Amino acid sequence: MNPSLDRIDYSDTFRITNHFDSLSTIAKAIFGSGPKWVILLFKLRNQIVSFFGLKTAKAPNLTQELKVGSSIGLFKVFSLSNHQIILGEDDSHLNFRVLITNQNTSSQNISVTTQVEINNFFGKIYFTFIRPIHPLIVKALLKNIDK
Repeated sequence: MNPSLDRIDYSDTFRITNHFDSLSTIAKAIFGSGPKWVILLFKLRNQIVSFFGLKTAKAPNLTQELKVGSSIGLFKVFSLSNHQIILGEDDSHLNFRVLITNQNTSSQNISVTTQVEINNFFGKIYFTFIRPIHPLIVKALLKNIDK
């Protein structure tokens, strides 16, 4: 399992304010629940991509301890420390990483960065549809925990 990507074709970063929970707790909160419309989009995505042989997400197991090699739904844990968790997946069309980092600042201390490496033409097509809604989904997931 490679925690980093060879090439980054897309990247974005969003921050949330003043979270002092562990990064494992934050990761589970981000990917373990979400607004109904996000959950429905993930279900629709899984149904569509299964026809193309792409990996689909399982229901997240929020009771298991996060460790390298474990997963939260589609998000496999590549690296885990007190400062940063790197999650993601490698698939035939694209590879992605989500870095949840504690910036150790007094405000907006948690950053969530998505990095995407497109592997082929199918990945370009796939990401053409995902890219416009990706920031909306991430913001909705973060708003869920940014109290």
